[in-house]
Amino acid sequence: MKTCAYCGKENDDAALACPGCGRDIFQNPTEPPAFASQPSEAPEREQSLAEFVREVATDPTRLFRALVLLSTGTFVVWFLELYLFKRWIAPGTWDALAWRGHGARLLLPSGILWLWFLLWLAVAVGLWNFNKSARTVYALFTGFEILTSLLGGVAVQTPLGNGLSYISILSAGALLLMAYTTPLKAKFDS
Repeated sequence: MKTCAYCGKENDDAALACPGCGRDIFQNPTEPPAFASQPSEAPEREQSLAEFVREVATDPTRLFRALVLLSTGTFVVWFLELYLFKRWIAPGTWDALAWRGHGARLLLPSGILWLWFLLWLAVAVGLWNFNKSARTVYALFTGFEILTSLLGGVAVQTPLGNGLSYISILSAGALLLMAYTTPLKAKFDS
C-alpha cells in the first residue's frame, strides 16, 4: 500500500493516481505524511463560507438583497404550500385547515389572493432595485397583511406554514427597518 502525499488516502501499490483526490503524488511508507503539514481543503471551504456570510452581513446592499430573497422565498413557499405539499398533509390536518377563515370579518376571494401574490413578486423585484414606490407599496402591503390577519377569522396553518410565516414576518420587519432608517434609505430616495 502507498499513501497519497496530498490527501493521505491509502492506495494500492499499482495505483497511478489517488482515487480520492486524483493526484499522482505518493510517498514512501517510512516518510512522515506530507499532508500533516499542509492545510486541508475543507477548512478553506468553511472559511470561504464564513467570509461570504461576513461580507453579506457587513455590506448593507447585499444584506438587504439577501433579506429580499429570504422574504420572497418564504412568502412564495408559504402561499403555495397547500398546492405543493398536498399529498403529505394528513386528512385530520385538512379537517383543521377547513376552519381557516371561520368567523372572518374580511374574507378575500381567491382571485384577489392570486393578484396579491403576483403584486407581491413585482414589489420584491422593485425592492431588489431600490425603487422608492416599491418600498412604499411593501410597507402598505405589510400593514394590510396585519389588518387582514386581525379581521380574517380563525388562522389555522400547518407547522411548515407557521414557521415560514414567522420567517417572512421577521424578514419583512428587517427590510422595512433597513429601507427607512439605514444608509440604504438614500438609495431609495435617489
